[in-house]
Amino acid sequence: MRILIVGGSGVTGSMIRSNLHAYDVDVWTASRHRPREDRDRHFVMDVRRKPADAIEVMRRFDWIVNCTGPFEDLGDTVAKLSIQAASNYIDVNDSIDARREIRRLDPDARAVGVHVLTGFGLCPGLSTALMMNAVDTELVAPESVTGIRTDLVIGEKQVSGAAAIGSMFRTMHGDYRVLRHGVEATLDRATASRPVEGAVANDEAGANADGRTALIGYECPDIDVVTSLFPNLLGYEYRVAFEAIDDAMVTKLQQSRVFTLPVVSAALARLAARGTARSARATAGPEPSTLTVSFDDSGVRSTVTGLSSYAITAVVPAVTLGALLETDTTILDTGPGVIEVAQRPAMVPHILRGVKDAGATIDVLPAFDAPPVARGRATGA
Repeated sequence: MRILIVGGSGVTGSMIRSNLHAYDVDVWTASRHRPREDRDRHFVMDVRRKPADAIEVMRRFDWIVNCTGPFEDLGDTVAKLSIQAASNYIDVNDSIDARREIRRLDPDARAVGVHVLTGFGLCPGLSTALMMNAVDTELVAPESVTGIRTDLVIGEKQVSGAAAIGSMFRTMHGDYRVLRHGVEATLDRATASRPVEGAVANDEAGANADGRTALIGYECPDIDVVTSLFPNLLGYEYRVAFEAIDDAMVTKLQQSRVFTLPVVSAALARLAARGTARSARATAGPEPSTLTVSFDDSGVRSTVTGLSSYAITAVVPAVTLGALLETDTTILDTGPGVIEVAQRPAMVPHILRGVKDAGATIDVLPAFDAPPVARGRATGA
């Protein structure tokens, strides 16, 4: 199996490449600039400015792994080029809008006979697998779940890519989308901290499960798939806490327009990325992140901890490709087209086992001190 990692010289791409070394695969990378290391197994490639050249490179590979970003900007660009190259595709996309664009490529993927796997990262991806596993292990009954909340606490001293930081700037500043009363709703950050009937109180100011850091409303493509897993679901939301960012900086990121200006925000993101790299090099390693999926007011929750958020993100596509290699793609269950974790239950054990093998701890248990989750009516939509 020949694999090309687009964005392979970045933080996530480098980790995916390392994870793939455990399998009998031929791994190459591609990005807009030539890296300092592994230069002889790298293609300089610009998917926006020279798409025809990118297609010619992609044609040489069985699978394209896309970890470029921000996905909010690139959308379905790399997936579309992969289909034109007749190469299979997998990504770590975490953008709702990009997910919807990629889903619309399903007829094109089927026409050329390729698999397009989208949302195989931390959230969605692992978060989706945790929800499906809770049903499979009878921790929850799908018909009885009316509210779900996913919380991610990102530990300090993590190396962060400029694209990811730029995406964070944009997401933290604007409104964000959740599921309320079974429909998508857009919450205004100015009003989201006010309690809403049946919803999470103190959305913006509420502490995470360990009471350490404020959780910030975010977005996740799981919003589009959770109702297919839980037919009576009324509310879903995703919240993130950054332990490296103090409350004053959180307020500045949310209120200052400078972080939304393209040129300025890009420069600030690159500067911040260099700062996180220096901080990480000066320490023994990043603090672990914690991903928690909570179900209803029952206190039932599934938790993953022990790895950085980047490490978790990188494991999921690598172990998925490894499982495909070992099972000769039968794990995909059906023919070609656009595929998500929620559509393929057979992938869940491989993802969870791969995350554990990478050093994470997964706890699936009733935890009666879990915070309440969203179930209320739509507000701010």
